[in-house]
Amino acid sequence: MKCFKIYLIVFLIAGFVFAKTDGLTLPTPDANVSLGIGFNYDYLKSPLDVDFENAKGYYSINIPMKFALSTEMVDQIFSSMSNNFTDDEYFTPSIAAKQFANTTIKVDVPMLGGVCSFSHINVMSLKYENTTGIPSFRYKPEFNNSDGLNTDLLLLGNINTPMSFSLGWESMMFGYVYRINELFTLGLNMHRHRFYFNANANIDIDIYGRVKASMAEANMDIPIEYSLKNPISGEYALERWTPTFAARAWRFDLFARIMFKDEAKGALSGKYELPFFVNPSNFTLANLGDTEYLLENIKNGNFTENRTETVNLETNKNMKWEMPSVLTLKFNIVPEHLSLSYSKFFGSTRIELIDSTLGRRPDGTTLDYLPNGLDFRMGVSIDHLILANAKLGWFYGGLGIMSLNADFANNKNLLSNINSPYLVKYGKGVMLPTLTGGAIIGTKLQLLLELNVLPLTALKTGIVYNF
Repeated sequence: MKCFKIYLIVFLIAGFVFAKTDGLTLPTPDANVSLGIGFNYDYLKSPLDVDFENAKGYYSINIPMKFALSTEMVDQIFSSMSNNFTDDEYFTPSIAAKQFANTTIKVDVPMLGGVCSFSHINVMSLKYENTTGIPSFRYKPEFNNSDGLNTDLLLLGNINTPMSFSLGWESMMFGYVYRINELFTLGLNMHRHRFYFNANANIDIDIYGRVKASMAEANMDIPIEYSLKNPISGEYALERWTPTFAARAWRFDLFARIMFKDEAKGALSGKYELPFFVNPSNFTLANLGDTEYLLENIKNGNFTENRTETVNLETNKNMKWEMPSVLTLKFNIVPEHLSLSYSKFFGSTRIELIDSTLGRRPDGTTLDYLPNGLDFRMGVSIDHLILANAKLGWFYGGLGIMSLNADFANNKNLLSNINSPYLVKYGKGVMLPTLTGGAIIGTKLQLLLELNVLPLTALKTGIVYNF
């Protein structure tokens, strides 16, 4: 979980840098968090489901829906963090989730005894954004002055930590399905996949103030001024062609989606610069209320020169990307009306970015939150999938069950390790249901309405035009 700790630091740095420090006035910040996710189930449709008689155009879009967590739920999640602030207000960030408007464009044209197809599908989208920070703080510690020595310190400032990252998968397909006779059909689809991962963050720190020290006739009055902009950005992209083979014999369909293991090229680049009195390894604040510490840093010029500590976070390592191959056997019990299919998955959906040297400082020490460097590993795996699909007139629906699991960093089999009487373990995961239903209304120009209930909820609409 090391990589997400970077994001956690970016998101919560304002609270941890100065939390519970004597002499600090730290108001509760405002925070807005948004998570968008979308999955397009059109990618899972059979490549053999084409019309050999009529050309067809298809367009669909997931209807963007927004959901916000209730105030009560937010209070329960973040109530402990409210103790970091001094105004006795609850830290209640605004948290919302929304569905992306994933789209599908598909055209089928009968020709040369078969059907040529083209499609572009936004298969999956994930985006996280937050805007948070401390709009203002005031720090004025109390000193135990003696022997004619007088010291004083005042710091004012603000901290802003906006951050976003996005993960996506798009697929463009060229395909051809050829019907040999009434019993045998063959198909080949070539998919051009594009995967991307982008991350952007800023840790902007503005601190102003004065430090004073006087004894007898010696007086020092030093202005403090820090305006630190700390950008962090990363960008990875991968493009890859893969085939899908399909065959039909009588009422049996067999198709195989061949996927891959590859590396997305890109880089993660960033740094953060902090005032010398903030530990860059763990973001703790030095004891500025200690007279000896204050005088020492006045003498060595740290205050006079507004010195800082800088940590570089850079890696040119490629991101490993894996997608599973799938073998599906389908039996059309009543052709075009009722079918049953079984799919076996080989491999998992997985991304990895590992660099043991990231965050290592010039003196060889490591950061407290990255003791082993960058280690970002995340995967989702499906072992088995059984689906039953039915169509009656304008209406259609599907019901199924799949074996699903997930892992993150060194935490394997996250779902199957959950002790719950409601989760049934099978194969390499736990059994989860799938449920979808919809209608295609009309004749030549048709209106599509579809609701995917499980495992990921999506409401979709679109049009189908039969030429």
